Parts: sequence; C-alpha cells; structure tokens
Amino acid sequence: MGYEDEEDTCDSFPLSLSPHDARVLWSAHYWHECRAHFAARAVIDGARNHGWDDADSLTTSQDWAAAYRARNLPATISDDGRVELIADDAITAVMMPHAFVGWVNDRIGFQTPTLAPAPEKLSTADWTVVATRESIPPKALEELGWLGVRVLEPGQRLALPMAARPYAVGESWWLEWPQQHLRYKQLLGAPPLMILLNITFWAAHSLHQLARRRHEIEFEVLPNSHITVELDAAAAAGIRKRSVAMSWHRAASQLITVGARVLEAAGTEGEVLIRDAAGAETKVEINDALTISRSGRWPIEWEVYR
Repeated sequence: MGYEDEEDTCDSFPLSLSPHDARVLWSAHYWHECRAHFAARAVIDGARNHGWDDADSLTTSQDWAAAYRARNLPATISDDGRVELIADDAITAVMMPHAFVGWVNDRIGFQTPTLAPAPEKLSTADWTVVATRESIPPKALEELGWLGVRVLEPGQRLALPMAARPYAVGESWWLEWPQQHLRYKQLLGAPPLMILLNITFWAAHSLHQLARRRHEIEFEVLPNSHITVELDAAAAAGIRKRSVAMSWHRAASQLITVGARVLEAAGTEGEVLIRDAAGAETKVEINDALTISRSGRWPIEWEVYR
C-alpha cells in the first residue's frame, strides 16, 4: 500500500475493529500518528476488554440489572436474586467451545459481549457470546449442534455476572463487557447472529455457510471433506468406530495419534481416504495426511474402519 493510499485511509476505518483487523491496520499506519494508528493501537492494547468504570460501585442485584439495562442488555432478576438475560426475539446468546471462541473473538469486527467461564474451566466449559437474534434455519442449528455450538431459544435464560471481578470467586466473567452500540446508542453493541455463526463455521474448518437472500437467511450445505483411516491397525489401537464432531485441536491431536500408531503397525503402506459429501474419494499416503492435519487443513469429522 502506497503513501497516498494510506493517507486516504487514515480517517476511514470501521468503528469496531477486530484484533486481527487492528493488527492489519497497525501494520499500515504504525509509522505515523493518525486516527487509524491510534484506533488500531487501542484495540491491540486491549480496549475491547475494558470494563465498566462504575462496576466497582455496583453492590445489589438491582444495581447490576440497572447497569446492564443502561447498556441496552435486557436483564431481569430471578426469584433467587440472580441477574439473568432472558433470550427473546431481539437478543440471544451463543454457547461454544473454547477452541472456537478464540478465533471468533479475533476475527469478528463487531462489539462482541463475551462471557468466559471460571479460570479453572476455561478449556472445558462453554464460552458465551451475546448476539442480536435472527431467524436461522433448523438444519444450520443442527449442524452447529454437532460442533458443540448452541443458540439460546426465546425464553431460555443466561446468568449474568454480578461482580467487577467475578473470576476471583470462581464464577463467569466478561472477557468483553456489554456496551451501548458505538453508533446507535439505543441499541446493544452485539454482532448479528448470522455473521457470528458464519465465523463459528469458519473457526470449525467447515465449508457450511449462512447467506441472506430475499430478506431470508438460507443455509448453504457445502461439501466438507471426511478423513477415513482404512487400516486394521487403527481399530486395534483402540480407536472408536466413528467419532462425533469435535473441536479442531482435539480432532487434530487424535488424528496425529492415530496416524502415529498406524505408521508403527503398518509401516509405509498406510493410506488415508479423503471423501467429500458427494462421494468422491482420493487416497493419500499417511505421511501426507499427517502433514495436512498439522497444517490445520483437516475436517472436523473423521472415521476409522476395520
């Protein structure tokens, strides 16, 4: 990008930058002080994770519910005194494994209220992202369910933190706090559900996508590859007949483990069968397949046959 192009973009950039976009913007503007320079630097330094200035002064459930409502997050108080979000036709929440939320948080260019589990459960419990509700086809929700992703239905509840530093007492805490929309102050700053779910599919290395056509959201079921290890040694190594869909890092580690055992048992004759949804098949040497898996280009689902 030349000097003139950079000058043209110094004052033209999204109101809400993802960390990824902030790093790209910073690489183009780090050498001179302009609005883009300072906006990118702020996100890189953690501006999206800045808490509420008045959080330490909130003490009661009523205080916290009022503070959430002031940021346009509709909070209610339950019978036991907890502050909760009740999903409705405007606001919902998406629960997802930690393996996906890191990618989503890094890539999504919207204000993204993100609720993290207690530190001791960061890698085992679901994370939660608040979003604006849209009508999503049931088939898409079913596919997301296989990935461990769940969208709150209207009427379902989500407990909200009631402490400035809830992680100190083993409770959930805000990685990114809910805030008013940067431009439309009467709204909550949150990503549209369709965009959030598309980035989640992307994080899962899935080719499935949602698309908006004629004012409706449609689900595009695209062929995802499936890896099959066709060796008796794999079954002998104690691998299940078929695994469920799993997070990418777990799928990768298990696939590498299977491949290592297969190599040990079968030498160089091991082959991996790559099969897409249309049934087209391609055989790859096990060493090549392990290289594919390590570089991150593997599917979420895989099967082991006797």
